[in-house]
Amino acid sequence: MIRLFIDHNIETLFAASEQVSLFVWENSPGWPVVYCTENALKLLGYSKSDLESRKVTFSDKVHPDDLERVSNEVKSAIANLEQTSFTHQDYRMVRADQDVIWVSDTTIIQRNAAGETEYLMGYLLDITARKRLELSLASERNYLQQVIEGARLGSWDWDWQTSIVRVNKHWLSMFGLHEYPAQFDFPFWQEHVHEHDQLEWKRALQRHVEGNTPFYEHIYRMQHADGRWLYVLDRGQIIRRDDYGNPIRFSGILTDITSQKEAEIAAQRSAEAKNTMLASVSHEIRTPLHGILGIASLLERQVSDEKQRQMIRTILESGDYLLNSLNDVLDVTRAEQGDFSIVHGAHAIQDILAHIAMLFTERAEQKGIELLVERTLAVPDYLMVDRSRLMQVLINLLDNALKYTNVGSIYVQFDWRAEPSQREVLMIEVRDTGIGIQDTQRIWSLFEQEARYGAKTGSGVGLNVVQNLVRLMGGTIDVESIPNSGSTFLLRLPSQTTLAPQAHAQAKAKAHQVTLPKLRVLVVDDSDVNQLILGEMLQELEQEYVCVSSGEDAIAALTQLEVDIIFMDIHMQGMSGIETTKAIREQLGDRLCIVALTANAIPMTESDGLAAGMNGYLPKPFTLRDIEEILHNCVKHIANPTS
Repeated sequence: MIRLFIDHNIETLFAASEQVSLFVWENSPGWPVVYCTENALKLLGYSKSDLESRKVTFSDKVHPDDLERVSNEVKSAIANLEQTSFTHQDYRMVRADQDVIWVSDTTIIQRNAAGETEYLMGYLLDITARKRLELSLASERNYLQQVIEGARLGSWDWDWQTSIVRVNKHWLSMFGLHEYPAQFDFPFWQEHVHEHDQLEWKRALQRHVEGNTPFYEHIYRMQHADGRWLYVLDRGQIIRRDDYGNPIRFSGILTDITSQKEAEIAAQRSAEAKNTMLASVSHEIRTPLHGILGIASLLERQVSDEKQRQMIRTILESGDYLLNSLNDVLDVTRAEQGDFSIVHGAHAIQDILAHIAMLFTERAEQKGIELLVERTLAVPDYLMVDRSRLMQVLINLLDNALKYTNVGSIYVQFDWRAEPSQREVLMIEVRDTGIGIQDTQRIWSLFEQEARYGAKTGSGVGLNVVQNLVRLMGGTIDVESIPNSGSTFLLRLPSQTTLAPQAHAQAKAKAHQVTLPKLRVLVVDDSDVNQLILGEMLQELEQEYVCVSSGEDAIAALTQLEVDIIFMDIHMQGMSGIETTKAIREQLGDRLCIVALTANAIPMTESDGLAAGMNGYLPKPFTLRDIEEILHNCVKHIANPTS
């Protein structure tokens, strides 16, 4: 009778399948199999004869955890006389080898004339691979959801086409919207974005929509229900597009970073306050230092008594040390702000060595220490280096070596090597026989004094600046020290060989051979000391000059005087040097050469002065040579004001 239900062609078709098997069950306890296709063996591991002979009942092979549900689904379908078929929810079966598989089961109910169910006929589809993937994905989604919930992140899902946004409870909680529905129109979100952040926020979204960025990421402000503004980090990605590339679905995570952002803003304000303080301190120190060094340098040229000249030189050396310490502190600030700059040029290595020897030989002789400065034959004559920064590094290192070496020697050697990376490196060794360094790591820390077995001196800034400079030049610096046997600093600076800068050197030499013409100079400075020092220097250079004490007096003087050059103090009572320069440019144009004089060494001052129309910038304290160089440059400007 069962055979009447089974068309031969259909049986052949099922038999050829590896995943779909046909079964007919008797509606009795255990659902014994009265017919199955041959491929049931592949599905369950039991032969057709084993199943049809009732050695194995079907219910025995349904997974115990799913049997009750499957039984209830059968009973419910049979009880409904109008129902002729039904599909089980996916369930598990246990194969003969005890392996567990997942099946999809659609069954037809065969009833007799009285409406009683006699047989159940259906096909089983092996969906194990698909189901395992589905369960794996569900597990990953569940894990991700747990991570999001545990981290208290605000997740969102945006239907681009309908403009509907769905969020989790943490998103709502983040903004105090506890009673608000977890689904709303996108304009609601937009209304909560700070008006000053709207434009950049939309641009960030648009860049991702247009495919210019692989992910969307932006920091902006959103308003809490209580009126506060929160800083949020918003990250997301388009996870579905249509056939034309248009967005369909957009998902992401929102993080409250208010505390971090406020700390960052506070740190920035603190840095700005520190920089303002440093600028003020720099000005207050440089102004009297300018008076000390300027007058001392003039006295040195006028005093004939050797003992007095020696005392004046001591004043100059002490002032130079104070100035270098001040510059080191300012360099730390510049490094923090990213204002450190490296300018490479062609320089003669022998000149650098000679300069170092000239600076430190006398001090070494006074302490009875031998100073040896040399280069190996491998070092090229000319290299591309930042001479100023390299000198700053070497001066700091040699100054430390002299402080802590009381007997013995200081040795400086330049060498040139090709490293395995195929780059060429200038090797500089600074070795002393001093008392050694107690902690070779601590010396690089800012404001940590060098502790060398009982001796502590210095600001604790110099070596931090040295390390920053070496890194900016692309190099490395290491130190080794043996107690009571000295210290060795080793620098490795990548560089390139170059030709002698003959044209530049010849032009510079020629410029200094030119005699300065008679110039008419106006000195604008509210400090009598500064007027005295600059006046003495101009007199030494045989220049005519007039001094005034304010910007207002300078403008008034220019109505009566013919002037070639103005030395303009930046910070004055009343009109500042910047304001005075702008007023002069408006009245007299560009024919005058205006040079800024300031005790403020912060780079911003220089840029402000140049923007106002100044031609040059000279920080205090300055030397006679500095003034002479400025006058030469101004002569060129007077000859060609538009250049």
